[in-house]
Amino acid sequence: MAALDAAASIEALRQMFERPEIRQRILALQDTKLGFRTDRPPGTKNKKTNEPVPPYPWPTVRDCALEAVLRGVQLVGNQFNIISYSCYITQEGFDFKIKKEPEISEFKHTLGIPSSKQGGVIIVCEAEWFKGGKAKTRRDEIPVKSDDYSGADQLLGKAKRKFLKRCYEQMSGKSLPDGEAGDETTIEVQATPTVEVKIGKAAKTQTAITDATETKPEPKEPATPPKTATKILGEFLADWGVPFDDFRDWLKGSGRVTEDERDVLATVEDLPTLLAAELVADNCKAMGRCATIYGTKKP
Repeated sequence: MAALDAAASIEALRQMFERPEIRQRILALQDTKLGFRTDRPPGTKNKKTNEPVPPYPWPTVRDCALEAVLRGVQLVGNQFNIISYSCYITQEGFDFKIKKEPEISEFKHTLGIPSSKQGGVIIVCEAEWFKGGKAKTRRDEIPVKSDDYSGADQLLGKAKRKFLKRCYEQMSGKSLPDGEAGDETTIEVQATPTVEVKIGKAAKTQTAITDATETKPEPKEPATPPKTATKILGEFLADWGVPFDDFRDWLKGSGRVTEDERDVLATVEDLPTLLAAELVADNCKAMGRCATIYGTKKP
């Protein structure tokens, strides 16, 4: 029943977001200080070709905004970002969720000075709050990757986001997706147990809540990454000699994208993740019709 309720909520929101007046307002918030950010702001260029990178198409923006709403954050105040076609809850988003968490009050946190380690830095983060008449505290050593171009504010921002996420998960008992791709680190850090302080008595008790210790993985042969749906589609179009403009027209003609959505597709990588997955889910049988019409060679 919970799954059916979630599906109904998704469908209701999707229909609402497709209303022209709602769609226009959501797109107006994209890449603004008062709305939400993406990794494709105006002026972004492809590092290899130096060509302008188009903004995310509407289906991607819609689905990420829908996920953000269902995860309990707002579409304003930079509470979520769109990173690599995915919804990413920011530190502002977790701060908002903590403030709305029932029975939580007087939440305070502090961030320490970054301490350099091999591969990055360690930042000690501490927090305290009240829940149900009990004072809670948490202390974590947060590892953050860094390079020669990483500023102190950037490092502290990443550490704060990770720490607020852990605090929220402890408060709510809910688990949310972690940071953006590539944000993992191999810095060694020993986790510190959470401390619970009971009001009315001086005694302090250690809880059983601990964080997993992050250690350097053993060296191993790099695994060949699986092909993404867009990669498979790109190879299919190349094998059959289907011009990308014809492929875009086929998507429009088959009702898979609107005219506006077709116009913002510059490369196969711009396809919404769900649409790309749908086109390759049946071993590209649907794409066979496109190749029959527009293909100039046989694979």
